[in-house]
Order: sequence, then structure tokens, then C-alpha cells
Amino acid sequence: MLLTNIQILRAFAVLNVVTIHSIYFAISNNFSSSFLFFLKNFEASGVDIFFVISGFIIYYIHIKKNRNGFDFILQRIKRIVPLYWFYSSVLFIFYLLFPFLFNKYTSDFNNFFLSLLFLSNTFFNKLPVYPLGWTLELEFFYYLIFGLLIIFIGKKNYFLFFIMFFIILFSLTINLIFIEFLYGIFIGIFYFNNKKKLKYIISKYSYILLLIGIIGIFLPPFISLNYNRVVLYGLPSFFMVLGAVFLKQSSNKILIFLGDASYSIYLTHLIILGIFFKLMKFLIPNFEPIVTFLSSIIICLLFGSALYLVIEKRIINYLKRF
Repeated sequence: MLLTNIQILRAFAVLNVVTIHSIYFAISNNFSSSFLFFLKNFEASGVDIFFVISGFIIYYIHIKKNRNGFDFILQRIKRIVPLYWFYSSVLFIFYLLFPFLFNKYTSDFNNFFLSLLFLSNTFFNKLPVYPLGWTLELEFFYYLIFGLLIIFIGKKNYFLFFIMFFIILFSLTINLIFIEFLYGIFIGIFYFNNKKKLKYIISKYSYILLLIGIIGIFLPPFISLNYNRVVLYGLPSFFMVLGAVFLKQSSNKILIFLGDASYSIYLTHLIILGIFFKLMKFLIPNFEPIVTFLSSIIICLLFGSALYLVIEKRIINYLKRF
């Protein structure tokens, strides 16, 4: 069964991230308005949605495809590493050749190599060469833990105990947001549960669960809540993914395509936003802020989607040979 709703949630998540970063770029380049300053109160909660989705999908793959641990890790590496290395290298080369184009961004060869090894933020508390790479470092270590446990434990009954143990350990020692992978695993447990009554209840109220999640994602700026993001955005993400998994799967081709292209959009939008706002500031510095802001989002989606077709899909198809 194709979980197309997950792809649509990926589209929603990447649109959220692009929108929030577009706001920051617009304001920092003097394309500001009272409306954009209000929108600045929102967080890039799409990251939390991505983590919960990853938690679920990795568990789903483990149950459905029955891969051995080495193959599991290899498939995950092939999926995220080549594209991440490519765009990290592109950004780093641009920084070396045209440093005047960058404002607060700094990097060096040491950080570049740590970034390629997924170590810069997780163990050295530095932003990776590609700033959003901190999320991919956490994703990578989640995949690595999962794969190693498959190697040493397989599908034994206590597999879940150990994966939960290590996720909680990483949450307490490295980054609390790691717990959001566990939210996704819980959804997987519900999905593969043999108790038909439980699945029937979740399915019956899946629209309500999805709505609760959406409201929860957009609620924090309107109320003053001093909680960690794993509560403010992680729990709503849990309800969104849970509802989406048990809903009737959508066939909206445009949203599914954007979900397929979400990784390329995610990895390219900061570069595209930087170039776009530099050009706008130079060519039309007094242009309407809201139109500029909306145009930047559309351009990120278009270019990211095009790069998905031209680069990411070709890399995926090439690596399928091995």
C-alpha cells in the first residue's frame, strides 16, 4: 500500500520550512512589513514533521521489507548522503570563491569534512557547511542505530525495547528533538497492531487527529507556552502523521510530486533564497515586500523541483544499479 499521504505531509513540511526561511531572508534584506514581522513568530515546525515521518517510515521499512542490517544502512546512505554531499560541496565552493556574497555565514575545511561525516553539529556543536544539515546528522544517526540493531538483534521481541532505549539515550545526551523519531515509531506500532478495534477507532477519528495536529502546529505563536519544541511541535506532528497514515490515501499528483521533491527543495532553498534576495536587493530594492516574499517561495519550489528531476532522480536511478 502506497502511503501517499506521507508524501503530501512531506510537501507541507518543506513548504513550512521554506516559508519561515523566506520570512527571515526578506526581513534581513529590508523587504519587511508588519505582516512578515508577525509571521516571524512561527517556527520552522516542518522539521518536526520530517522527524516524526522518518521515525515511522524507517520502522515501516523494517517491518515490510525485511532487509538485513547492512543492506538497510546501505540503502539509507544511498538515499541521503550523495545529494547532501553534493549541495554541501556546492555551497562551500561558492563560499570560497565569492565570500562577499555571504553575510554571517562562515566555514572552513575542518568543518567541511566534519559535515560530510555527519559529525559537526552532533558532536562538535558547530553548524554544518549546509546549515540545515544538523537535521540530517540526527537522521543519519537514527538510521545508523536502527541498522546496527537489526544486525545484532534482528526482529526479536526485544528489538523495540533497545531502539527506544537508544533513542531516549540520544535525546538526553545529544538533542531532545531525537525523541520525535520515537513518536514515529509509536505510529508504526499502531499501524502494524493486530488489534482491529484499535485500528478501527484511529481510522474513524483520523480526520480529527489530523486537524488536532494542524491546529497544534499553528497555535504556539498565539499563546504563550514555554515548552520544548518536542512538545510544542513534536506532539502536533505526531497527531498529523498518525491521522494521515490512517486516512484514505490521497491521489493528488501535484502534492505527491512536491513530497517526492521535498529533499531537493529542502537542500537547495537556502542557496536559492540567498541568490534571489541578493538580486532583488540590487535590482529592485523597494519592491513590494509581500510579493517578493511569495515570489521567493514559488521560485524555491520550482527550482527545487527542477533539480529533483535533473539531479536527484538521476542519482537515485544510477545508484539502483548497485
